[in-house]
Parts: sequence; structure tokens; C-alpha cells
Amino acid sequence: MANTTAVPALVGREEFLIMIEFVYHIWMVILIFGIVSNIINIVVFCGLGDRDNVSTSMLVLSLSDLSYLVIRALTTGARFVLYHHQTVQWLLDPKIFLACIYWYGQVFYDFSCFIALFMSVVRCCCVVMPLRFKSVFTRSRTVTALIGLFLSATCLRTPQFFAHGFIWKVNPATNSTYLSCSDAKDIQILAKINDIVNRNIVSSVAYITVAVCVVTMIITLKASSRFRNSASKPSASTNVGQGKPSKDLEKMSAKELQLIQSVILLSIIFLLSQLPFQIYYTIRLFVPEFDTYRSQVYLFGIASHISTTFSFLNCSINIFVYLTYNRKYRAAACSLLCLKTE
Repeated sequence: MANTTAVPALVGREEFLIMIEFVYHIWMVILIFGIVSNIINIVVFCGLGDRDNVSTSMLVLSLSDLSYLVIRALTTGARFVLYHHQTVQWLLDPKIFLACIYWYGQVFYDFSCFIALFMSVVRCCCVVMPLRFKSVFTRSRTVTALIGLFLSATCLRTPQFFAHGFIWKVNPATNSTYLSCSDAKDIQILAKINDIVNRNIVSSVAYITVAVCVVTMIITLKASSRFRNSASKPSASTNVGQGKPSKDLEKMSAKELQLIQSVILLSIIFLLSQLPFQIYYTIRLFVPEFDTYRSQVYLFGIASHISTTFSFLNCSINIFVYLTYNRKYRAAACSLLCLKTE
């Protein structure tokens, strides 16, 4: 029989509890800000009445972000009470928030990630083939694509929906029934499927695709900027015919270029917010002990909480991008909040 040596835990339970107590207070601040900011986004975008594909995508993104943050506010509140007020009498099993409702929130976060992916691909195509853009990505096709992305996000999380179910239990102390959550017999298999499909394959493909689109847009826009600068010089007439892709971009309005810049920034926010998740789930693939119920469970828990923090930020700070790059949004938001604009 081979000897197995246990890997010592790098982080203990006490350090983990201290960390999450600090993190939960940060979470509540981010969640409250994110919920308020997305409500403002929704009100402003609906009030603007723009019906182009980008405005539609941003409106739906705000709705998805808001749904995710509201659900995670419920799960975070329940977890906070469990850690710090263990004597509280629940009217229903708190596991409902931690296991069942949690995965409905993940559907909306996946949907938000898919929208970021969709917007990156669309704007990348706008940069690469601007003259064909309006005829390819119409508003109706955008709506159809968004519906398809939401259905895909829902279907991809189906294993987790089957892994947990709602049941009624009897409380022997009060002889009353309460709603609870039960685990399926094959929950480990369903969890493994979810890990492989969603947390490894889908997330990696989406991350790489957005990264490629961002690099492509930045390089192309820089080439266009150099072309514009050279064309503004007196000697530019001698360079006519050079840099054909930049000539196509030159025909785009300043508003369209600003729109592309906003999508680039939204995509960068997505990449940065997903980076902790990509790192710690890649480590999980190659370090078996870095997982739940293993020797590095508390270190894994800290990494998971850091990743969750960035996901909350991802769904909360888009308002700053809209305020910076969308003049109509900025004017409407300032009017809504009774602020003066220049």
C-alpha cells in the first residue's frame, strides 16, 4: 500500500473567518451601490428611448446585473446571519438561499458575461468591417441573440437545478412544516459536470474570445488614429491609398468611435473581474487539494470570496463607463439625480 502524506493547510479556519467577516461588510456596500446604480441605468436607458443594438444590449445588461446582485444580496444576507447570529429562528431552511436560489443568481451572472462577450464580438466586427456593420447586426437580430444567450445561460446551469430541490419538512420542536432544500443522490456527478462545462470550458472560451476582441479593437483603433493624424498633415496627399482599413474607420463618426471605446472599457472590466476566477479554477485543475472538503479548503474559500467580490464589482461599476462615454446618458442621469451638467 502506497504511503500518502497529507498536505498541511496553508490557511486555517480562524484566518478564514476573520477574512470573510471583513469581506461580507465590503460585499454589502458593493451590493447596495450596484443595485442602485443598475436601477439608475435601467431608468435612464428606458427614458432615452434609443433603439439601436448597443443601447438595447446595455439595457439588458443592466437588467441582468441587477437581477444577479439582488439574488446575491439575499444569499449574502443569509450567510452573514448564519455566521454571526446562529441562534436566529428561520421560517425556512437557510440552505434554500445558499444552494437553490444561489444558482438562479449564477444564471444571470452568466448571462451578463455572455452579453459582454456579445458586445465585444459585435463591436470588433464594427471595427474590422464597419461598412457592413449596420446590415449585419440589426436591433431585431440583437434581441434574438440576447434571448438565445439567456436560454443558453439557463440550459448550461441545468445540472445544478437538478442537484437541488425544494421539499417540505416538519420541525419536531414546533410540529410545523417549513420549506427546505434537498440534495439529489447524484449531486457530486452533477457538480462535476457543472465544473467541467461552465467553470472550465465555457468560461475559458468566453474569456479568450473577449481578450482577442479587445486586442483587435485597440490595435485597429490605434492604426486609425495614426492614419487620421497623418491625413491631417499637408503631406498627407502623398500617402493616399495607404492603409485601406483605416480609411474605412475614418468614415465612422466620432460618436461611433466613442461607442467602441466604451465597449472596450466594458470588456476590460469583464476581463479584470474574471481574472481571479480564471486563476483559481485553473489552479484547482492541477492541485486536487485546492478544493472544497480538501486540505486547502480555507485557502480555496478565500480565493472564492475574492472572485465573488470582483464579480460584484463587475456588475456594479458600468455606470462610470456610461457617464464617461455617453453624453446623452450623462445628461439624462444628471437630470434624474438633479445634478448640473456643463
